[in-house]
Amino acid sequence: MSQKLVRSLLISGGLLLILILIIAVNNMILIQGPYFKQLSDDQRIHRQLMQQLRSTDGELLGRYALNEVTYISRVSLYGENWIYWYDAEGNVRAVLRRSQIDEQATLEAARQCCSYDGNEISYGWINDRPALVLEDSRQEILLDAESLELLLRYEKR
Repeated sequence: MSQKLVRSLLISGGLLLILILIIAVNNMILIQGPYFKQLSDDQRIHRQLMQQLRSTDGELLGRYALNEVTYISRVSLYGENWIYWYDAEGNVRAVLRRSQIDEQATLEAARQCCSYDGNEISYGWINDRPALVLEDSRQEILLDAESLELLLRYEKR
């Protein structure tokens, strides 16, 4: 092969590789973009709560959206961990000491009422009440965070 043909093939191959990389990066941005935007908004709302409470130690535990979006954060204040449920404007809806939430009692209540077979507990909001959310492959269960009363059981089909 002539040197011009080899050089032409190398340039064409390089340009093709650059084009593939550009397309891949573009797809990653388009696919992941909304996720990162939502995560950024959630973190901004969490920081607003932390400033409002004048606390430096806390973490966003998540957001829960059934009828309305509710944010849940763990905040350390006065030597204790607190769980805050609040809306996008930073209006606090409910507060519980982390020590008030008995994970073993929660799991046992879910097993007794609904044959729950998982081990993970997250947080939610339903009927203007803070809730503990337990989800397995068959169902999603919401228990009142204080009384462990069954608030909602959604069976997956």
